Amino acid sequence: MLLFVVPTLARHQAVRLFTVLESARRVLQRVLLIQQCLLLCAVVQAQEQHILIRHTVARYSNVLLRHASNNYWCHMEGKEHSSVYSNPSQRALNLNGTVLQSLPIDEIAKCQQLEQLYASSCGLSTLPASMSALTALQVLDLAFNDFTALPASCFVSSLTSLRLAGNALLDMTSLVTSIDQLTNLTELNLFFNHITALPASIGQSLTRLVHLNLSANL
Repeated sequence: MLLFVVPTLARHQAVRLFTVLESARRVLQRVLLIQQCLLLCAVVQAQEQHILIRHTVARYSNVLLRHASNNYWCHMEGKEHSSVYSNPSQRALNLNGTVLQSLPIDEIAKCQQLEQLYASSCGLSTLPASMSALTALQVLDLAFNDFTALPASCFVSSLTSLRLAGNALLDMTSLVTSIDQLTNLTELNLFFNHITALPASIGQSLTRLVHLNLSANL
């Protein structure tokens, strides 16, 4: 009788072990499926990241700048173009989030003392050559637009901060001609573009450069 009991117990243990292993296999399959779904979601989110960042920056920059006082800032929101540029002593202009086909430089140049120009998330893809008319400009923010390249000699030598993050800059050849002349530049932000290399001449000419951001370039 004992001879039949031992094989029976071994068979029951084998069946139980097989059941446990089969359950573990199914759990592992579910885990792998979840991982694949998460990876797919991450890829989709990465593709949409540029648009999400652009909208977020435009929204929060407008909120922060709206609290400035003493007529230092002028906003496009709710104003006609003629009233925005009517103050020749204006020192800063915020166009962030305003959809523009091109920068109205002829109007902006009426602000003869303009030192800071913020034009991020405006849908810009080109800059007029008349940018050189802004002779007092120190801060130029063109982040999160649609620039793939920038023409030579489109910036003034008085610039200390140039922000070009979140565009699609590829060719730095023409841009270097302009940047090399910005001997007063202390900040150059090229974050989140498609730049693969920078000419060595930038390091030789920008002797006052303190902050250079090249992160997240593809």
